[in-house]
Amino acid sequence: VESNGNRCEPTDSETYSNPSYSRVGLDVLNKQRQEGKFCDFILEAEDELFHVHKTLLVNVSPYFVAMFQDDVRKNADERIKLTGVDAVALKAIIDYMYTGEITITEGSVQALLSASDLLQIDWLKNQCGLFLKRRVKSTNCFGIWRLADMYSCKELFHYCNKYILLCFPRLVYTKEFLTLSFDELKMIITDDNLYVRGEDIVYHGLLKWVKHDTESRRVHLYELMSQIHLPRVRPRLLKNHIFREPVFKNDGKSKQLLTKALSDSSFSFYEGYYSCSPRYGTPHVLFAGGIYENKQLFPCKLRNIFFDGELTIRPMREHRNHLSVASLNGFVYCTGGVSGSLLLRSAEYYDPIVNEWNLIAPMKDSHHSHGSCVINNHIYVIGGYMNSSVENYNPKTDKWYSCPNTPSQYSTGNRVTVIENCIYSLGDYESTALNNRFDPREGRWQRLSGAPYLWRDTEIASYGQSLYCIGGAFDSHQCTRYDMRSDRWETLSSMMSGRCGHSVVIYKNKIYVFGGNRYPCYDERYYIRINEWKRFGIESMDRQYGGASLIYTNLDNMKNFLCL
Repeated sequence: VESNGNRCEPTDSETYSNPSYSRVGLDVLNKQRQEGKFCDFILEAEDELFHVHKTLLVNVSPYFVAMFQDDVRKNADERIKLTGVDAVALKAIIDYMYTGEITITEGSVQALLSASDLLQIDWLKNQCGLFLKRRVKSTNCFGIWRLADMYSCKELFHYCNKYILLCFPRLVYTKEFLTLSFDELKMIITDDNLYVRGEDIVYHGLLKWVKHDTESRRVHLYELMSQIHLPRVRPRLLKNHIFREPVFKNDGKSKQLLTKALSDSSFSFYEGYYSCSPRYGTPHVLFAGGIYENKQLFPCKLRNIFFDGELTIRPMREHRNHLSVASLNGFVYCTGGVSGSLLLRSAEYYDPIVNEWNLIAPMKDSHHSHGSCVINNHIYVIGGYMNSSVENYNPKTDKWYSCPNTPSQYSTGNRVTVIENCIYSLGDYESTALNNRFDPREGRWQRLSGAPYLWRDTEIASYGQSLYCIGGAFDSHQCTRYDMRSDRWETLSSMMSGRCGHSVVIYKNKIYVFGGNRYPCYDERYYIRINEWKRFGIESMDRQYGGASLIYTNLDNMKNFLCL
């Protein structure tokens, strides 16, 4: 400080800030409110009165800003009744205005959402939306969807809509589905992003909805029927319903739609359209379990069979290698395997719609390096390392049932595939290749001509009436074909990269080979009609002795949904 005559003039200055000033100020106002002092306005809801400060109301709510600026209210009483606002919700919101904190519960969220929407408190409205979003499930998704639409919660509405489209095959069996309005149901079933493997489930859901209240909903039957892609419904189902389904009685227009779908000459057009429609998904390979450089692989992956795009999905409930996988009704079932030194009896399935693995009943025996397949809507698990036992799983009963053992015990393991109505199992016993066929209708095994090479870590696939053996420990490049009609083996073109411990899937007329324990190697596909192997994609993923299965899903929709 410098002296200038009788005056002291500062040469510099400092500014100080009280970090608790705002908090202390709110605490003082809140105490005044609780004591009923210095409040200048009253809010009323459901006959309850709340004394508040105008200044705080306008700081938090644009609703009150507009109200107090209205010339009509200048000379009005300092009191307002909020019609249709829950008193408990209003008290919680007033507490939030004074403290910055609020507790949301499942019992209070709807009233809080309604009040915050009316009072235009966007932050609180968004928190209610996030609270509801984390609790969306099959039993409440339609109700939350309606709430989001009613209060213009765009993010929540978008999330619920995605959930409904992805989970539709499960939702048709819920009570909430039957409460949908005509317009809501029509909007859902006409969406191209509806995730269904075929139109059977859409058709079934439509009929279930109509029959829940036939008298009042029958009038919508024809319009709803005309909105779904009937040529994609199983012909046998349509034929039966034309004559036997009571809801079509005296409904000539709807019957005409069914008849036209059965005889539609443009079916090939529908085939072309649906093969690329998000409604049915595109083929993806699910990779589960396995090892790399003697380390257990935990992540599971979904990969588009045409492109290199991958998505990491939920890991299995148990870590597995030397497992076997099979796909049934849109689910991927993983059975047995090895986890560390533990031989597994457990099994689980993956639901791509909700991105979850779920354990099923354990098998009767442990199996690893075994084969599994699907026939007659049952999962068959066969053999494995030093194993000859066979069992099948019924998803409807969640039970395993014993089947006749294989003719011989396998030494190092086996793989299986299905041709027509029979299961073919290839493996080895004491350096002898075994080729066995099981007919579930007769419940017995039959020995066939053995493979013309030593079998170990070979993968197999079937196409038409032929069985293909690919790779393996003894001849890692080999590809041979077994013709079941002639009971003969034929040597085909060799793979470009030799491998064992790999995975194989078949799609249309091509065999896709992934991974294995030869490095470096690339994924390859075999063109059955021209007997030629070609590389595709990037360098092969680092995965050995895992499982792979083909499923249909919309990876982009799933990726967006999981990120919401």
